[in-house]
Amino acid sequence: AAVVLGDYSSDEDLDWAASRIATFSNYQGGQSCISVQRVIADAAVYDRLVPRVIKAVEAQVTGDPSDPATEVGPLVNEDAAKRVESWVDEAAKAGAKVLTGGKRDGASYAPTVLADVPADVTIACEEVFGPV
Repeated sequence: AAVVLGDYSSDEDLDWAASRIATFSNYQGGQSCISVQRVIADAAVYDRLVPRVIKAVEAQVTGDPSDPATEVGPLVNEDAAKRVESWVDEAAKAGAKVLTGGKRDGASYAPTVLADVPADVTIACEEVFGPV
């Protein structure tokens, strides 16, 4: 799924958009076929939106899915987290910028924000099914 943002003029609109992007890209550990995977932002708002998305993603509580405070739990297994890790690493080596996250701990993968992802890397061509 992709989110397209036009020329939002108010900071409140951008704060709301950033919170929704963070929530719906990472809930269920990003393991939902309807999760947000790409955000296309108009150049008029890009520089104001990106820091808000990073802040909203970094504010998410990660951990044990049985803890009611947890917003982002682990992936289904360690192999799934390793796959996400390899796709993010591939994108970074090809020139993508890891703005936050990008770290694996066992079956958990930190909620991650990428920018400038080359169109031909796996993460741009396939459903990541993880918190990226």
